[in-house]
Amino acid sequence: MQIDDIHAFFRIHSAGSLSEAARRTGIPKATLSHQVRRLEGQLGTQLFDRSGNRLTLTHAGSTFLPFAEDLVRALARAEDAVARQAAAQSVRLRVGTVDGLGTNLMGPLSLAFMEQYPGIQLDLLIYDAVDLFQRDAGLDCILFADVPPPEDAKDMIAVRLGHSVSRLYAAPGYLERNGTPTLVTDLKDHQLIDRRLGATPPRWSLSDGNRRVELLPDGSISTNDQWIAKVAVVQGYGIGCFPEFFVAGEVAAGALVSLLPDWETDRTPISILYPSHRFGNPHLKALVRFIRSHFEGFFYFPYRRTDVARLQA
Repeated sequence: MQIDDIHAFFRIHSAGSLSEAARRTGIPKATLSHQVRRLEGQLGTQLFDRSGNRLTLTHAGSTFLPFAEDLVRALARAEDAVARQAAAQSVRLRVGTVDGLGTNLMGPLSLAFMEQYPGIQLDLLIYDAVDLFQRDAGLDCILFADVPPPEDAKDMIAVRLGHSVSRLYAAPGYLERNGTPTLVTDLKDHQLIDRRLGATPPRWSLSDGNRRVELLPDGSISTNDQWIAKVAVVQGYGIGCFPEFFVAGEVAAGALVSLLPDWETDRTPISILYPSHRFGNPHLKALVRFIRSHFEGFFYFPYRRTDVARLQA
C-alpha cells in the first residue's frame, strides 16, 4: 500500500470530486484516479460510489477513512522525529493564508524568517478562505484572520498573534471632490467600495461602542479581490473599509486618510494554526515562534529591504 495512494484517497474525499481535487492540488485527474483505483485493488473493495461528478464514500471507504488518517499522521510524526535529529538542510514548509494577510503579513514575516533560517525553504501559498482548511491542501501551518471553522480546525493548535480591526478610509482627492463625512449617516451619500465574494452582497457592521450600523456597499466598482478594492479607493473612486494593517502603508504615505475614527468593525483574531500531530517538528516550531515574536510591526508590505531594516531597528 503506497502512501501516495492514501493521500489521493484523502484529497478526493475532501474535494468531493476528481476535478475539484485536481484543481486544488495541481495533480492530473488521471493520476489521482489511477492511485485510488490501485488502492481499491489492494484493499479488494470499492472506496467511492461514483455517481455523476460527485464521489461519496462507500461503507468500506468510511470504515477505511479513520485508519488512513492514523497512517498519514504516523508518517508525519516519523518524519518529524527524524527532522529533530537532522540539520535544517533542504527542509521545506508549506504556509497558507488568504490574499490580504499574505502580502501584508505572511510575506514580510516569512522573508525575515528566511534571513535567520537560510536552510529552511518556504512555499507561501494564497488560498480562498473556503479552501484554506481543506486537509488535501497539505499545509504545515495557516495564518488566519477570523475564528477558525470549528470542524475543520478541530485537530489543529491555534496560537493567537493579535487581532485585526477594520475602519473607513478614503483618498484625499475623493474627499476634496465629494466632501468628508462627519456623521456615519453621511455615508449613504458616498460611493462605498468593498470586496464581493460570490452572490452574497458585502455588509459593513460598524460600531462606535454605543451604537451599531449595518451598511451595504454599493459603489460603482465591484471586485472579488481586496487589493483591487484598495487600489480603487486609493485612486479616489470611493470609500473603503479595510483592516488597519492592510492600509497602514498608504495612510503613512498620505495616499489614504482615516474617516469617522470612532466607528470600527468588531475585532477579529489573527492566529497561526498547525496540525496537532506536527507539534514535534522543530522547523515548524521555529517558524511559529518566529512569527509570534516578530508579529508586531509587520503591518504593511515592505517593498524595499530598507523598510524591513527600519522596522526591526
